[in-house]
Amino acid sequence: MADQRFQAFVLATCDVVYCMSPDWREMRFLSGKEFIADTTQPSGTWLERYIHPDDQRQVMATIDQAIRNKSMFELEHRMIRADGTLGWTFSRAIPLVDDDGAIVEWFGTAKDVTERKRTEQELRESDRRKDELIAVLAHELRNPLSPLINAVQLLRRTANDAATHNQALAMIERQTLSIAKLVDDLMEMARVTSGQLRLQREQVALADVVARSVETTSALIDQRRHRVSVTLPSQTLEVCADAARLQQILVNLLNNAAKYTDDGGRIDLIVSREGDHAVIRVRDTGIGIEPELMPRLFQPFTQSPYSVGRSRGGLGIGLSLVRRLVELHGGTIEARSEVGTGSEFTVKLPACDSSTATDEDAHPQPSSQNATHSLRVLVVDDDIDGARSLAMLLEGNGHAVTLAHDGATALRLAPEFQPHIALVDIGLPELDGYELARRLRADRRLQTVGLVAITGYGHADDSIRSYEAGYDQHLVKPVKFDSLEEILARAAQRLSPK
Repeated sequence: MADQRFQAFVLATCDVVYCMSPDWREMRFLSGKEFIADTTQPSGTWLERYIHPDDQRQVMATIDQAIRNKSMFELEHRMIRADGTLGWTFSRAIPLVDDDGAIVEWFGTAKDVTERKRTEQELRESDRRKDELIAVLAHELRNPLSPLINAVQLLRRTANDAATHNQALAMIERQTLSIAKLVDDLMEMARVTSGQLRLQREQVALADVVARSVETTSALIDQRRHRVSVTLPSQTLEVCADAARLQQILVNLLNNAAKYTDDGGRIDLIVSREGDHAVIRVRDTGIGIEPELMPRLFQPFTQSPYSVGRSRGGLGIGLSLVRRLVELHGGTIEARSEVGTGSEFTVKLPACDSSTATDEDAHPQPSSQNATHSLRVLVVDDDIDGARSLAMLLEGNGHAVTLAHDGATALRLAPEFQPHIALVDIGLPELDGYELARRLRADRRLQTVGLVAITGYGHADDSIRSYEAGYDQHLVKPVKFDSLEEILARAAQRLSPK
């Protein structure tokens, strides 16, 4: 009965109980779970058998100190587990002394803490990667901010120089689009990793997607003076895919090839059919990928060390996003590379025939109509510059605009102004955009107003909240004015006489 209780005590409180000789040279007793090799018998060679060679010196130094001080031995160290793998244990032992104070034996316990150590390492790695992301994000935001500030100064100092104004405006547009892309990449990654992204599948001809992707990346490719070769199969090759996401995959791969290839390089885009799969290869003559980077190439925020000395920009999100999008399509992606000889990325997607896609899979986009009717537009935003600049654009298109910088003012102005459309920021002070929408909808005088949320909140839950509050559209900042023009054009079309 005593032995059963002791064994139960061991299993309940730790993994192993052991006894050591006074000088720790001999293991006299070892019992418990078999997480350490050969736990069935005491061993005189315990140090060499169980303890990792690199930790043996530290273990003995700690033991010697405990013997000298007749104090508790306590240490975490690596050990060889019963299955032959490397693990971690936390070991603690106390000295048992006789009446004269001499140590007669050490009684100790040991516990397998491998999983905890692994979790701690993962958390440290996660923190390190977050710190790196913040540093890279700060760097990537400073890059476009510098020319933006310079462009503003140019506009102020050259009042009558049309050519300089046009250059400065083009510069502002390029750099703001660059910032918008950084934010979009972050939000896109968040949507994919949280499972909120839904594919809009249709039957897609790869040749069309390839053509659009090459056109999208042509500015960077031309700037770097690269030669691009596109090889397509003789017969039409189609996949059942989200055309926009498929283009996003190819654009990311082409952009990477262009960025990491020195000026005047070559990029090959080869499309072929292999059995039931469509295969897309993007090959370049660039700087290549270091072998140590390959295992984590498709992990978020992974960047080549070359990106510091040979700055290419970006957050290290692109390839991770590409892999997630490929996997959502039921495909695979692989990379091959040698430093200095270029890289090749191979995407395999299930091919489809004409009977695979259905009309229900297609999601045609509404065609854009130019506004033929001047609208009354209420703009509600506490960002004064943002509200005024939007109002100027709307007035330039012939619309009448009233501004409100908080929800209470909007509620006061709306019944008198009777807007056709209200463009409302969600993050308003005191009365937020959700509550403002609910109150506007409750006013019988404003029931026909079209409500459009314009916000920095871009998760799927945010758009659901907008629709539940009464909004007809949910747009994420920065909003392309073309998107707003389409919404206004549809509203104008509804108001036009039949």
